[in-house]
Amino acid sequence: MWLSSLEIIYFLIFLKTMSKSIKDSIRRHYDLITPFYLKIWGEHIHHGLWLKGNETKEDAQENLVRELIKIGQIPKRAKILDVGCGLGGSSMYLANHLGAEVVGITLSRVQADMASKKVTEGGG
Repeated sequence: MWLSSLEIIYFLIFLKTMSKSIKDSIRRHYDLITPFYLKIWGEHIHHGLWLKGNETKEDAQENLVRELIKIGQIPKRAKILDVGCGLGGSSMYLANHLGAEVVGITLSRVQADMASKKVTEGGG
């Protein structure tokens, strides 16, 4: 299921008008916890999908991304807005494996800086 341009605009307006204190709390949380998440989860800040039960967490995370690509029927070279992109792991996977044009957004400056650095260094 794809979001229409109007739905995306409504969502972006929602983010823009969200209470400053809520945004600041979310931002502070991710700015503080992201280095810890990186050590635990790696570049994907989400759980994984263990199909065999013996995959590494990295393989399970990529299994989950691949499964969501199938469920979402995301075509090659899609244009994707990754809202809450974290460290950009899924965005980079989509760009590298589907040739997708991905824009990631996050409230966390720490996450944005870490993701940008990884892309600049050729990791994405």
